[in-house]
Amino acid sequence: MPVEYEWDVEEMDGDEIVDHHFCGSFAEAKEVAADGDPDSKWVVVLVCRVEDYHRGLTHTSWAYLREDGTLPADFTNAYDRPTRKVPKKFLKEVANA
Repeated sequence: MPVEYEWDVEEMDGDEIVDHHFCGSFAEAKEVAADGDPDSKWVVVLVCRVEDYHRGLTHTSWAYLREDGTLPADFTNAYDRPTRKVPKKFLKEVANA
């Protein structure tokens, strides 16, 4: 099952996501969030998609950047359950930014 990772900056209005800004790197995502409309809340997240071609499904999970500027060790699904480990290369990318 192929796995795809992508940085996203979610533009929030209260608790609602109103737009997505997908980025190629953490540095780009940080820049998008910093340059966004100051009246909106901007949330940086690493998205993980796992394609299950046999069932025709895509399993999506997220690792949201924490207030302290770090990523959690695991992605979580829509039910806030851990799904898989965040690869070390992304943890390093954030730590070195």
